[in-house]
Amino acid sequence: MNYNEITDKYKALNRLVEILTFSVEDFMGSAIAKSNHYALMIGKKILDHCISVLNLSNKQTYYFSNNTRIEFIDFPTIAVITRSIVESYLAFNHIFINSNSEEEAKFKWLVYDLAGYFERQSFKATIEEHIKIKEEEVKSIQILREQIKDNPFFTSFSEKQQKQLLQKENWKLFNSWGDLAVKAGYDSEAFNQTYKYLCSYVHSGRLSILQILDANKNGKEINLVNSNINTCCGALAKYICDIGKLIPEFKDFYEKEELDKKTIEIWVKVAERV
Repeated sequence: MNYNEITDKYKALNRLVEILTFSVEDFMGSAIAKSNHYALMIGKKILDHCISVLNLSNKQTYYFSNNTRIEFIDFPTIAVITRSIVESYLAFNHIFINSNSEEEAKFKWLVYDLAGYFERQSFKATIEEHIKIKEEEVKSIQILREQIKDNPFFTSFSEKQQKQLLQKENWKLFNSWGDLAVKAGYDSEAFNQTYKYLCSYVHSGRLSILQILDANKNGKEINLVNSNINTCCGALAKYICDIGKLIPEFKDFYEKEELDKKTIEIWVKVAERV
């Protein structure tokens, strides 16, 4: 077995992208539950992000109108995308994987579904078609509220929390991203450090600007890419592992090749250790 294909982070991320892509292609056409379509679409989001990260890891070139050009590695954008990858995986794990009962799993899906309607209702509709859609969705919101109240898991929340669940976007069930990460198997301290770093790039924190200045001065952009590649590998490997738990038939496709199986196993361990 060629372990360089697994331990080289760039080769590993490419392999993980191919594992998920080809597994989904083999799986398409099989009958799956409606909610599982959403689980697969979160995976599509993660997959697209990872491909973008790989592309951006290569030197980018911009040509000016006077025929001059600049070359750079867009590591700040990679950091922003990496945060989205991590959050997408944690959302998937929370909603579809990390439940102790069927009632809890159903409850999480209902609250996530309701949050989607609340999100759309918060946008102003300006054309008649969209106004009608929003009006029709008020009925769907009420139906979902009743289903949530009827779910036994609803009683595990305080009266105040119950009101918030029915009136706001609370699909994380009052958990922070750090809480969801620990429940998904990440080390708390390591995750919080990584997440804080990624947030600095999303919000243009001073740390991110200092790193951009330093990288431009010393030409060390690639060093700032490498840690994000590790994070992407871990999140994608954990998603592939988890989707196999949600849809057992899916697991059969990616376990055909021993190297693929080992790649997933090793990067799941890396993700949970780092």
